[in-house]
Formats: sequence, structure tokens, C-alpha cells
Amino acid sequence: MNQRKKPSYTDEFKAEAVVLVSQQGGHIPEVARNLGISESALRCWVAKEQKSGLPATSLGPLEKELRELKQKLHQTEQERDILKKALGYFANPLK
Repeated sequence: MNQRKKPSYTDEFKAEAVVLVSQQGGHIPEVARNLGISESALRCWVAKEQKSGLPATSLGPLEKELRELKQKLHQTEQERDILKKALGYFANPLK
């Protein structure tokens, strides 16, 4: 019994493949054929990138910092909203 070994790709390779798809206007079969990978693998990588909402590209240091700061801002705003609700609850206790 001869089992095929599943190929493994680096995160950088996956990110670059997803970038190529976006540059080609979403032609997954063409990009997959050029890179010598399966279409299903590339579709999976593209779907993960779209689901995460974050670009899979190799970002420069400023873009990485900006992304991290946006995530921290979002988390801080959520925490602030929770504290506002708690303050309203404790300021007007039930009688």
C-alpha cells in the first residue's frame, strides 16, 4: 500500500499565494497551476484569509504595528463599553 505524503508549505508561501490570487483577480486555477499546488489547497488558504479579515500578505513593520494597534483599540473600546454598563448598573441599584 503506497500512501501519498501530504505536502507542507510555509506560512510565507501560503501568504504569497493568496496575494497572487488577489492580484490575478481571483483566478485560483491559474495561480494554483503556476505554483504547482492543488486548487483545493489554495481555495482553503484564500477562504481562511477572507474569514480572518486580516490580510495574509507579508506586511512591513508599520503595517504590522498598525494592525496590532487597531486590534488593541477595538478591544479597549469593548472594555470601555462594558465598564459603562457596569457603572450605570451600580449607580442606579434596584430599590
